[in-house]
Amino acid sequence: MNFRYVLAHLEDIKAAEPERMERMRKQIYVMLDEIKREAPYQPVEEAMERQKEDCDMTDEPDQLLGAIAILKKRKDAMIKEYHKTFENYQEW
Repeated sequence: MNFRYVLAHLEDIKAAEPERMERMRKQIYVMLDEIKREAPYQPVEEAMERQKEDCDMTDEPDQLLGAIAILKKRKDAMIKEYHKTFENYQEW
């Protein structure tokens, strides 16, 4: 976007921030739910639910954006790590 455009529409951009943050939270929830689905272990489910609670309490858009970036980058690796960690503990 052009800097002049941003300055001219700054108030509109600020007013839309809560909606943007809610959309980012929904993206995060989808990825956390996918991790829970792919690694169906109780400790993983509890950890993902805690992450959702932390997400709900975040009021900084940069933190939500960072969480999205990390989840996109690490989601598959996290699932593999969870499987590796918990495959020997299926008797839980």
